[in-house]
Amino acid sequence: MILNFGTACNNQNSTQHTVENAPIQKEVFRHSLIRQQENIESLRPPEVAKGQMIVFRFENKDQTFVDANDYDARLKETLLFEINPKLEKFEFTDDELLNINCRYHWVFYSKQPKGKTVDIDKGKIKGEKLDSLTWEISIDIDTEQKFGGYLDKKNSRKFNLSKKIKTVPNNG
Repeated sequence: MILNFGTACNNQNSTQHTVENAPIQKEVFRHSLIRQQENIESLRPPEVAKGQMIVFRFENKDQTFVDANDYDARLKETLLFEINPKLEKFEFTDDELLNINCRYHWVFYSKQPKGKTVDIDKGKIKGEKLDSLTWEISIDIDTEQKFGGYLDKKNSRKFNLSKKIKTVPNNG
């Protein structure tokens, strides 16, 4: 299992910032779709609603940023995408990610909470159905979002993981 949420840090002065990674919650929704948001600058991520697709959602909650300007600011990240239920194997790269409604939502809980949802068009997502309930998913994307402490604002957030995911049988 490979797992990495974070910024690419090329600056040697990285002691200004630390991040504690929380476990990633992963879910697969059959007979679903990603509902469009009216306000992309919301503190709430896009909703999963009933539909014709398979939706994958990865959520990283309660990462803590230690920053001299805003002690113990927390970050929540959510990545969602949807695929045609007929697919057994897939790979989407760069602009093709827009075809699967790949969306990244972040909320930075600090002195003044902020959140935003963006469409992803840089990176690669691939997957393979291993059996009727299990998928192997590999994600390597650049969110192009810069927020948080000084070093975080200089580098965009990366989302990189490789996981097996089981579909909950009674979710649709």
